[in-house]
Amino acid sequence: MPTAAGTVLEGKDNTYDPVAVANNMGIQLSEQQLEALADGEVTYDEYQEAAQRMKACADAAGVKFEFMGEENQVIQYQVEAGDEAFDKKFNNCYDTQFAALDDLWQGYRMNWGPEAAVLADCIRAKGEEPRLLIMEKIEQLEQLGMDPQSECIDPKLNQGPNATANP
Repeated sequence: MPTAAGTVLEGKDNTYDPVAVANNMGIQLSEQQLEALADGEVTYDEYQEAAQRMKACADAAGVKFEFMGEENQVIQYQVEAGDEAFDKKFNNCYDTQFAALDDLWQGYRMNWGPEAAVLADCIRAKGEEPRLLIMEKIEQLEQLGMDPQSECIDPKLNQGPNATANP
């Protein structure tokens, strides 16, 4: 299992480069985000630091922002609702300080988190070797005639004594 998220995601039919996406949207990423992306991977520490920079930016802009915890090493937060100008202030902080790292980290955690592991186990139980990305695992299970959610994830993660979520 990788120890950090790659900075360019390549899928079967497309490539996601967060710097190119930001440039195309007219968003100037902070120097810290660009620096974190420069070495080709995003670490948990870089992700955490970016979240703190986003919070500091939001606080300075007068946006009420609160961290709510983490799930699968993905930061959960809430922002007080506001008008369009208020939302623009928060979106600017999110985009410039956190968005690129957040997108990559969440994709990484999804691909290597508990659901991906359960899907891989179900595929191995069918006698095949699982593909790399979670979406590829889902597609693989569907091709094997299984419903990934109801026949794999729900029974293994969402029910019984080892449940990690409410059914």
